[in-house]
Amino acid sequence: MEPGWTSGKRQVNGLSLHVVEVGPADGPLFVLLHGFPEFWWAWRHQITPLAERGYRVVVPDMRGYDLSDAPHPDLWAKQALKHPIQALRSTYVALFQLPWPPWLPEAALGALDFAGLRAMVEGSARADAFKPGEMERYAEAWAHPGSLTAMLNYYRALRDRRAANPPARIAPPTLVLWGERDSFLEHSVARAALKLCGDGRLVIAEGATHWLHLEEPARVNAEIISFLGGPG
Repeated sequence: MEPGWTSGKRQVNGLSLHVVEVGPADGPLFVLLHGFPEFWWAWRHQITPLAERGYRVVVPDMRGYDLSDAPHPDLWAKQALKHPIQALRSTYVALFQLPWPPWLPEAALGALDFAGLRAMVEGSARADAFKPGEMERYAEAWAHPGSLTAMLNYYRALRDRRAANPPARIAPPTLVLWGERDSFLEHSVARAALKLCGDGRLVIAEGATHWLHLEEPARVNAEIISFLGGPG
């Protein structure tokens, strides 16, 4: 936590979600959502710069992550079928969905103080992505009772997801930031998503990986602020 940041709980649809907030109470709302296997702290380099621009920045722990209560894949699946390399890059998703034995993914990732999960994250990032000691903060979040299972359940739910109608088009202006060296997602996924946008722009950061927001925080902040053009 940095000066000005506040931590609390919000009741949303019967769930208690942990959120970190900062910025003027009457500023335009700016919500930052993390992915697997991170938590709100993933956006530590973006929170203050956005608040200083006048936004009310709200950063939740997603459901089942860190301190929040436990319990667009259609496009990704189609790209995995069309692009064999993407399918290979996404083998971790299949591991997470193994139906039997049900404890195997948790055991593989959580054993020896999350050695497997640490290796997956650090091995897919640049050497400068995580400073000394920062992985310990991630491990602390993963260690909350039930958290690792809840995190993996997002992927397990894909087995029961039925194919929907063609994805609806996205009307608001959209900025997609992508790491050139992303080990998990090919550029084809970003370009396919961009085709759904009425007004979309793709920026591929040379030399960055899946952890673009940690490796190139100044660039990410500048791209976001430029794209938004300031509050209002």
